Amino acid sequence: MVVLVVFSVWAYIALTGEPRLQVGIANGRYSNGCCGTMVLKNGLMTVANQRVGYVVEQDKEGPYVLPNAYVGASDYGFVMIFAAIGAGMDQKRLHPDVLNRTDVSATVPGHKVVVQHQKGEAGPRGNHYVIEISGPRIAGRWPFRSGELEILAREAHAPDPRG
Repeated sequence: MVVLVVFSVWAYIALTGEPRLQVGIANGRYSNGCCGTMVLKNGLMTVANQRVGYVVEQDKEGPYVLPNAYVGASDYGFVMIFAAIGAGMDQKRLHPDVLNRTDVSATVPGHKVVVQHQKGEAGPRGNHYVIEISGPRIAGRWPFRSGELEILAREAHAPDPRG
């Protein structure tokens, strides 16, 4: 009986990834200089005419909102960060070691940019990357699932098909 309970708990954690919190704890209207106004309401994020779902997860830094899709805060700044990561990947898969050889410090002029790999509390399925930007125009912390950041980095670094 104990083995069945332990296996059930392990299976639940392994299949669900990071521990999820109630989405309602993030409900509210938020505003800042880079993104304008963002509304979070019961799992639906509305920002700059975009609507996407989100979950609330928690890591060692505390709770954070994780959108189901990329929501542009400063498109130019993010594209430059993604392109730098894509160049560091050098046609390979995204791995935390890529960040050790990738310089993102100058991607958003006048701002401090840091990209970090965060280990999930529930094992590898909860691992993600966090882009932190601080400066006079943009300040925030944006989590990205590993596969999502890899795709964005590849797309931003891809050669222009027009030549």
